[in-house]
Amino acid sequence: TLRLSLTWQYRPTTRWQLRAELPWLAHSGGVFDTVIDSWHKLTGLPEGQRDRQPTDRLFFGFLNDDRSLEFRSRRQGIGDIVLNSAFELHDTAPATTSSGWQHTSWLQFGVKLPTGSVDRLTGSDATDVALSFHYHREQRTHRPWALSLDAYAIHAGQSDLIEPVERTQWQLNVKAALRWSETVIPEAQLRYRSATYKSPVPALGDDALGIDVGISLLRRSGIWRFGVSEDVDVDSNPDVSLYLQYTHR
Repeated sequence: TLRLSLTWQYRPTTRWQLRAELPWLAHSGGVFDTVIDSWHKLTGLPEGQRDRQPTDRLFFGFLNDDRSLEFRSRRQGIGDIVLNSAFELHDTAPATTSSGWQHTSWLQFGVKLPTGSVDRLTGSDATDVALSFHYHREQRTHRPWALSLDAYAIHAGQSDLIEPVERTQWQLNVKAALRWSETVIPEAQLRYRSATYKSPVPALGDDALGIDVGISLLRRSGIWRFGVSEDVDVDSNPDVSLYLQYTHR
């Protein structure tokens, strides 16, 4: 899946921030199956059902009492628009504390509108509402390190395609980072998500637990981030995900 997004962001006051995102998605066949298989052989991590499936294929099928959906060729289109507002609860800069600690916390409210297409898998055909709390604690003296917590409560709307397990769902992310040197920062994150949909497929119908391990490289021109994501609870997440990010500054 390729996802591109057009984002608008505005800060009307010091503590308020507004954001709107319009995504575009395209679904096509896989290209990393060989890389993922090699990763499993190298690490000895479990494969689930991967070894019984064809490589680099696209096949999606869905069936319930009212509707069926199947496609084997590329689909693309506009996704669901997301509107967010964030309010800063607290921010203690290191300069104001003798210990060098910085504490930041904020609340965020978001709405996802059903502008995408269910038939193209670019939208859920439902309006979702989310409230989240975010906390970041950072030590900038000695060997700096940081700890972040993100907690989400999501009210899922009614979809014509698939019914949510519960109207209210939960997500929790805990992330730790250590500045190993002036330019290298190892990072690790543990992710939990409550069950999303009523489905016998574990990745949809069961709670999910995953871990991300990566590294950030600080350069004068920007920041490189790359790493790998694995499912701690097998089959509850995509088997393995590789990510690469570059931020220019």
